[in-house]
Amino acid sequence: MIGKTLSHFRVVEKIGEGGMGVIYRAVDERLHRDVALKVLPPHRVEDPERRAWFLREARAAAAVAHPNLATVYEVDEKDGQIFIAMELVDGENLGEILARPDPPSLPDLLDVALQVADGLAEAHSRRIVHLDLKPENVMVGRHGRVKVLDFGLARLLGAAPRPGGTPDDVPTLSLDRADAKRVAGTAYYMSPEQALGRPLDERSDVFSFGAMVYEMVAGVKPFRGENLTATLAKILEAEPKRPGALRPDLPAALEVILLRCLNKDPAARYPDAVALLADLRRLRTGVRDRAEPGPGREGAGGEHPAPSPATIAVFPFSVRGGGEYGFLREGLVDLLTTKLDGAGEIRCVDAHVILCCSGREGQGPQDPAGHAEEARRFGAGLFVLGNVLAMGGVLHLDASLYETGDPARAVAKATAQGEADRIFEMVDDLTVNLLADRCGGPDSRFTRIAAMTSRSFPALKAYLEGEREMRAMRRGPAIEAFGRAVQEDPGFALAWYRRSVAGLWAGRPGIALESMRRAVDHAARLSERDRQLVEAFQAVLRGANDEAERLYRDFLGSYPDDLEAWYQLAEVLFHYGPQRGRSLADSRPAWERVLDLDPNHLNGLLHLAWIAASVGDRRGVERALRHGDHLILGTDASIWWLALGAFALGDASDREELLVRLGGVTDYSVNLTVIFVSAYAGDIRGAADLAAALTDPVRSPAVRARGHVIRAHLELALGRRSAARRDLDAAGALHRGIAAQHGALLTALPFLEVPREEIARVREELGSLDHAAPPGTETAPLWANPHQGLEEQLRAYLQGLLSVRLGEPDRAEALAAEIERLGDLPDSGHLVRDLGANLRGHAAAARGEPGRALAHLERARMEARFDQSFLSPFHSQAYERFARAALLTGLGRPRESLPWYGSFAQNSVYDLVYLAPSHFHRGEIHERLGEAEAAVRHYTRFADLWSECDPGLRGRVEAARDRAARLRGR
Repeated sequence: MIGKTLSHFRVVEKIGEGGMGVIYRAVDERLHRDVALKVLPPHRVEDPERRAWFLREARAAAAVAHPNLATVYEVDEKDGQIFIAMELVDGENLGEILARPDPPSLPDLLDVALQVADGLAEAHSRRIVHLDLKPENVMVGRHGRVKVLDFGLARLLGAAPRPGGTPDDVPTLSLDRADAKRVAGTAYYMSPEQALGRPLDERSDVFSFGAMVYEMVAGVKPFRGENLTATLAKILEAEPKRPGALRPDLPAALEVILLRCLNKDPAARYPDAVALLADLRRLRTGVRDRAEPGPGREGAGGEHPAPSPATIAVFPFSVRGGGEYGFLREGLVDLLTTKLDGAGEIRCVDAHVILCCSGREGQGPQDPAGHAEEARRFGAGLFVLGNVLAMGGVLHLDASLYETGDPARAVAKATAQGEADRIFEMVDDLTVNLLADRCGGPDSRFTRIAAMTSRSFPALKAYLEGEREMRAMRRGPAIEAFGRAVQEDPGFALAWYRRSVAGLWAGRPGIALESMRRAVDHAARLSERDRQLVEAFQAVLRGANDEAERLYRDFLGSYPDDLEAWYQLAEVLFHYGPQRGRSLADSRPAWERVLDLDPNHLNGLLHLAWIAASVGDRRGVERALRHGDHLILGTDASIWWLALGAFALGDASDREELLVRLGGVTDYSVNLTVIFVSAYAGDIRGAADLAAALTDPVRSPAVRARGHVIRAHLELALGRRSAARRDLDAAGALHRGIAAQHGALLTALPFLEVPREEIARVREELGSLDHAAPPGTETAPLWANPHQGLEEQLRAYLQGLLSVRLGEPDRAEALAAEIERLGDLPDSGHLVRDLGANLRGHAAAARGEPGRALAHLERARMEARFDQSFLSPFHSQAYERFARAALLTGLGRPRESLPWYGSFAQNSVYDLVYLAPSHFHRGEIHERLGEAEAAVRHYTRFADLWSECDPGLRGRVEAARDRAARLRGR
């Protein structure tokens, strides 16, 4: 095999072998990188039907992209051999690390466990399981980055269907002789149901994870027999020794997690790694606090981690007055734990563990001090004690919530009463009242308001799940959770409002607008304070950014510590300020206030990192990334964290990983990454490389067309019109409508010399297109074609711009009148009216009437939602901003023109074509004003941006360099 080439992979050397194949180091001769090439034994998939199924399923599993999963580049077959090309991870496998005489510290082991769980969670969220999780399949590479290998391969090789069957027809585990050696090594981590050959799901991986982490922290395997049969017998029958007995410094909370993972009953385990990950994150925070005290703080010491303020232990209730209700002593532990667990950030200690460890009879008075010590042992910062009194067939329930640090008095109390057959409703009442009475954290006011404005516990729990997802920047799951809340309670105004917020920042404006309408319909259920927040966000949704800023500032005058208002104000300043010539840095004080109120606000850290990147503050980027590094795992922000490392810090390995990961994330996430890198990090060349991910053949034609259009704008921003034309041609082959709109706009740019006949041809082609229904529009995501329904208005506008370039202002005026007749569309704001006013302004300028032209442009409202201005050059009105700056300069008002010329650097990929020319014009203005240093800076920036421009533009670059040199010599 050495020296042989499979597809485009040249085999260099053998680096490993196992039951699932031989692994080679190989060179990808297309992309010139080293890869790991796993070649599968022929006997694994001999039958053609099995081979076809395996290839199909393996490619589906390979589509999962995550920083803690080894990336699979290709799954294919060549000359009868199936091979898998995957990321080559340099480092040691976890088995080798655990075999060292000096194993890693507990915090470091927890970091490894958390990264493994994070990768598992991503796969489980896509219903893909591993089924062969063990230390040898976990690699720890450079800087401690963990990669899980062979994801899904065991499932595929063990469960491929027989001829004529389906995957569900086949035993899950096949222990043939060829597997014996592999299974002997794998059995230590095998779940009971896997050992029995029963159907498997995510819970089998949870068991294997628990067995592996048990070994990591306790130093021994939880189930080990003298041979394979004895090991499997122990997995099926024996209980593992408490890991805390083997390692006295082990946090009790970790012991609870591991024992839950290792439960014989799959239903008693975590349902998947997503739920497991949440508990591990909270645990890791406590262990880090203990192991690494901050300045001036001594280590906490002791056996247990600092109790988590979000973890609750529910202890057995005291039951009096009716022997037939004794079952409620333990039953209420189960019921209340189930209700509270997962409500927002709240997690409950496993009821099974509580009941196993509690020896109290529960009949006498409850002892808060004694229970506080027990709760601390479980890592809980809060605990619940309660009583049941049965009188005349009526049950009286009360529950009190205590802090483990101060159990002298209850911090929340709740009561409920009713007949015994209403026990489930009474538990709901207890839960809602406890949550309403005791809510902490930066978003606690929303939680209390939610509890007071909806008496539906399922609605409240779904709402809190949505808030948890929002904090983690997982907007899609947040939308789903808020959606469940309003399904349970259609009048839940606060949930409608928060769904609207999630919809906007997830790039789903339809959800944002409809949810806001429903929030307004039910606004009577909101307080006056929350109605003000709804009003301000309505302005954001209209794109009325000046009004939104005013409303949020007025609100903060009355409520200076409101986290939501500071957050939304910061977003308004960050995303809309640059369109008015304000710097991203103008939003920094608002983001810093957000972090004052919530130091772990992930979105605040992300925005501060981009602000630092935009001004070249490397330390600021590093500081934000370091602070948020443990928060981003499993969130929507992880891809942008990687982009910051790649482009703001220049990390080559991050850049390579980013390029790989972009192939497995959503179209919208790729689009945002390109915008962030180009507009905030200022790396236009790098952004053009990233945009290539949108042109991958696996994506839809409309998305691929948008990818080529983005690349065309970026190429033209660098002065490369010929390259931009090539991308526009490629876009046109995929979606004529999208390509025609952008091609016409770029042809109309005032600073490019375009032959008259080309301008006339483009104008004529616009008229011949069926703009009412461009091909593919009906299936294109809104971000890929944000002009749906506006095609006729944009056709007239673009023909008008081209008419101005051809010296035909009267025709442009007629087209402006046509736009005004077509009118606005619902939810399009003032765009259509602005297009008409702007076109009249351009026509007046062509007639030599600059004052009248400026008056028309100033009549435009320039209001657009964040997503519209981000994703559309027409909504952001960049063409008009450039024209307004030129008119102000011509009217002798150069100082007023500078902010408009400064509005192109930090907003959108579609603004960047104006960036270099704006620097040249700013250089001219500063030179005329006698400000040589500023003039040199802008001339130099222009020359840098167009340093690789087309030959026809090089004269301008040389002129700028000459001017800068002359000014330096003064």
